[in-house]
Amino acid sequence: MAYDAMNIARYIVKEYHERKNPVTNLKLQKLLYYSWVEYFKATKKPLFNNRIEAWKFGPVVPDVYYHYYTYAAIPIRERTEPSEELDRKAKSVLDKLIEDNVSRSARELVEKTHMPGTPWKQTYEPGKEKEIPFELIEKVECNVC
Repeated sequence: MAYDAMNIARYIVKEYHERKNPVTNLKLQKLLYYSWVEYFKATKKPLFNNRIEAWKFGPVVPDVYYHYYTYAAIPIRERTEPSEELDRKAKSVLDKLIEDNVSRSARELVEKTHMPGTPWKQTYEPGKEKEIPFELIEKVECNVC
C-alpha cells in the first residue's frame, strides 16, 4: 500500500523535531526522495505515488514542497501528525534514514542527488520541472533491471 507523500513528510518533520534538529524544506525534499528509494529497495513497492520532479536543487515532491514553501530555508516549525498510521516496515525504513542523515546537511544531500548518472542528473533541464520516472529511479538507485 502506497502512502501519500504528505504523510511521509509529516512523519519526517515530527521525528526531526523530536531529535531537536528541525529539518528545512530543502533537506525534507531529499529525504523524501531517499525514503522512496530505501523503501522500494526493502519491499519492491513504492512508498508513495506522488510525482517526483527534477528541480535545480535536486528531486522535489511538488505536493509537499508547496505545503512547506513559506519556510524557505529556515527549519520547518509545523508539527502536524501524519493523518494515516504508517506500518512497521515504513517506520523502520524512515527511522533508519532519519538516523543516518540527521547530521548531514541539505547541501550534502543535494550533492549526492547531483552525482553523475543519478536519475536527477539524467532528467534535469534548467528552467523546466520535469518528472523523474519511477522506473528510472528503480533502475538506477534500486538496481532493478
